[in-house]
Amino acid sequence: MDDLFTEVVVKKKRTTAESVLKTLPVYLTILILAVGIFFQPFLLVLLLIPLLMKMFLSPRLDVEYEYSYVSGELDIAKIFSKQSRKQMASYNMKEMELLAPLSSSHMDGFRGNPNIKKVDYSSGKPENSDKVYAFIISVNSQKQMVLLEPGEKILQDLRTRMPGKVYLQ
Repeated sequence: MDDLFTEVVVKKKRTTAESVLKTLPVYLTILILAVGIFFQPFLLVLLLIPLLMKMFLSPRLDVEYEYSYVSGELDIAKIFSKQSRKQMASYNMKEMELLAPLSSSHMDGFRGNPNIKKVDYSSGKPENSDKVYAFIISVNSQKQMVLLEPGEKILQDLRTRMPGKVYLQ
């Protein structure tokens, strides 16, 4: 059989809020230390707050998406700080209606449709906007537009398997 297995990992761009949350524990530590040392030593107990933020919140802010493609099946996982992973979705690409670049005219009828749920597994980086593809698929009788940045191997395999549904331009 011609089974293709490939994985693509895409690092998600951090939003401004996520960047603030990433640096907030450092500033809180400095503030609590200054206030605690110079004014109220019992406030040093509050150092637990930034420590807990650093331990539990910070690892969730470094996100990558991993696309695992095996001959028509696409699994998408979210990887946090290269340590833990969460399975986000699994798609049978034979059920896909259409795959095309997000900016393509093929997506015009779907882009602004309020009845289609938009799911974004792309990096969100403006410099990668030409690499973002969207596919339309029904999941539990709800149409979804799934955004991702697949590799060339995945696109070529899908184009070979479903030439009438895959547009590369």
